[in-house]
Amino acid sequence: MKRAIGVALLAVVSVLFAGGALPDSPRLLQPQARKASLFLPGEEFFLKRSLSLAKPLDLTNYAQLVKPPIVDYSNLLTYVRCQDHGGGCMIYAALAAADIINEFQAPYAPDLSWQYALRTWDETFAHMIDQNPNTDAPDLDAVFNVGVASEGLCRSESDYLTKVPITDPKYQPKKGDRMWFDPAPSAEAKEEAQHYKFEVSDPITPSVETLKTLLVTHGPVWASGGWWFDGGHAMCVVGYNEGAQTFKIANSQGDWWGNEHGFLSMPYDKVTTWVRALRTLKVIPTQRYQGRWAYSSRIRIRGTWRGTWTVNIGVQGQVPETVYRTYGRMTDRPYCYGERLDLDVPLPSYAGQFWPPKHAAKWYLQVEDNDHDGQTGQVLEWILARRYEDPSCGSVDHWKTQTFKHSKAESVPDATGTPESNPKPSKSGVPATKSTPSGKLMMYLPEGSPSTTVTTGAFLTAVIPPKIQFIESQCDLDDPSDATFVGTLTVPATGAAMANKSVELCLLSPSANQNKPHYWKRIALTKTDSTGRFQFTVKLPSRMAQYLGAAYRLRPGDPALCSTSKIICGEIVK
Repeated sequence: MKRAIGVALLAVVSVLFAGGALPDSPRLLQPQARKASLFLPGEEFFLKRSLSLAKPLDLTNYAQLVKPPIVDYSNLLTYVRCQDHGGGCMIYAALAAADIINEFQAPYAPDLSWQYALRTWDETFAHMIDQNPNTDAPDLDAVFNVGVASEGLCRSESDYLTKVPITDPKYQPKKGDRMWFDPAPSAEAKEEAQHYKFEVSDPITPSVETLKTLLVTHGPVWASGGWWFDGGHAMCVVGYNEGAQTFKIANSQGDWWGNEHGFLSMPYDKVTTWVRALRTLKVIPTQRYQGRWAYSSRIRIRGTWRGTWTVNIGVQGQVPETVYRTYGRMTDRPYCYGERLDLDVPLPSYAGQFWPPKHAAKWYLQVEDNDHDGQTGQVLEWILARRYEDPSCGSVDHWKTQTFKHSKAESVPDATGTPESNPKPSKSGVPATKSTPSGKLMMYLPEGSPSTTVTTGAFLTAVIPPKIQFIESQCDLDDPSDATFVGTLTVPATGAAMANKSVELCLLSPSANQNKPHYWKRIALTKTDSTGRFQFTVKLPSRMAQYLGAAYRLRPGDPALCSTSKIICGEIVK
């Protein structure tokens, strides 16, 4: 066993749907006919090993945990992947959890690549077999601990994939001939992967309370069990509802699967029947907001089959980044099973040189429809985002996300040429061999001409913010009811006082979820006097050393416009 559950983990829930077919699941109703293609090399062994090694979680360690009535992380999952008849469910489930955990850390984090993770799995397995031909499959930790690049820089189900046969007989039957290595990861994808690393836990025996506890303390949970092949499937549990007595699960069969756009509900009383092993993920912190990796984009497209889209993002005069690519109805391309294309992607390497968006060199989103089927799609949302450190905030809201959002939805023109004879893909069918000239949509930020532009998310530092600072503090851990903090709120350029302004005192507090960053909790509120001076006298909740900070906001709920440097009450007194 590699590590204890006390550390943050990724929980993947494997669901055993014994005794009944799932709603609208044509790809899952004929498992025996497709058994050979539903596993990656070593995957079947890995899933069975998860079941055999699972151990109960000691719930006494969580006796004081307060579980809310509803937990639902599904709104943080943008990309609903599709494994398209093939194997890889163990990786797909882990990626769903990883994407959500990345959103805990910062909004608009790029969705991760199955193709990249698969290559790591295959190369790790091949290396293990080189050392010992009788070896068993590696663990998921070997895939996620080394890092995973984004879908935008290493496209998987949306792009052309090539079967690479294995000729060395020692790889049979474990390796087979299913290695999908085209496109191979680029140098920049490998660099990006170093910013998205996770630790995967040992398997855990499921129970209702265990699963709820892990969802609260770790976030989404990897689960294996499967309603076919003796537990040969893995999914990701993304929440629970105490009133409905159900868990919410993300599958990897695309958003056309089931009747909840790729999600399903599992009753509490089916957990120990349907699920056999759980795992959790823990994010490994990195400096992921430096340089190019601070910039990302969110795209949401609706209206037709997502297997027809090709998406480019760039700046006028620069080479764009192709972040999603399909070819329409081509039989030698994977079948993208779904309508919704919701995807977070990194921006091109030159993003920082053209930030914020300007009319002199506009950012653009190009969406192409690659087949003529009479269906018109829509780009419902396009956002450019930047994660940055705000120098005006030394504590509260030190990290901020700046966004620029296109103000309205835009339609994508249908492709031209000969119309498709079967324009709507069947949920269980195969696309016809057909390709036509594409229809293109171009969207720009900033929008319109310089005189009519509409932009959002202007730099908070564009206008010099007020300055807030502590000038005196007294804190005695022997008498924590008498902690006093005095400071001033002024205009930096003139030193003028800002009178009658609300200032809050915040305490740096740990989240119950080990994958969420610590957060600043307001513990007191006061107003500045005529000289801009404020004072807090508070009873601290603990006799231990604690970080505190004071912040000023324009309106309640807004990001802090400025905050003091952190002050440590206890070990250090300033």
